[in-house]
Amino acid sequence: MTTGQSASAASLFTVSPSSPAAATTNDASRLSAASARAGSSFLRSGQLGLMTVYENHERYDASNVWFENGQIRLYDKKNKVPQMHHIDYGLGVVSARAFDGWPRDAVVDLADVYKKLVAEKQLAGVEIPERFYEIGSHAGLAELDALLRAGKFAT
Repeated sequence: MTTGQSASAASLFTVSPSSPAAATTNDASRLSAASARAGSSFLRSGQLGLMTVYENHERYDASNVWFENGQIRLYDKKNKVPQMHHIDYGLGVVSARAFDGWPRDAVVDLADVYKKLVAEKQLAGVEIPERFYEIGSHAGLAELDALLRAGKFAT
């Protein structure tokens, strides 16, 4: 799910009997074992949301996250600060309570939900060491295709 899509379109699952949550994914990323790590980190955090990040340093796309000590300090795709060295990896876990106050029958930009959680100090983060592979463009798809065909990418 991209941030421009409705957050209510996320797959719903229960991460514990008392805390239903929505798992959000950006379909342009490879999410391997990151999902299990995100789920367990979310439960340990005690916060309303968790974003996975990759230490990017502007390498694969524009870095848009200030991540520090397990916490997302700032998430913004338009207004950059020098501390932004990470990028949203494309996998998040968000408690249903994080959507309290948001319209139930309208499209909600997930970036806005994340920004609100950051302001409330309720967005934990976990760094994923494996790089992401963007397949939302012809160039990104060609790069991944070449790696797969060359056997340089473990599936």
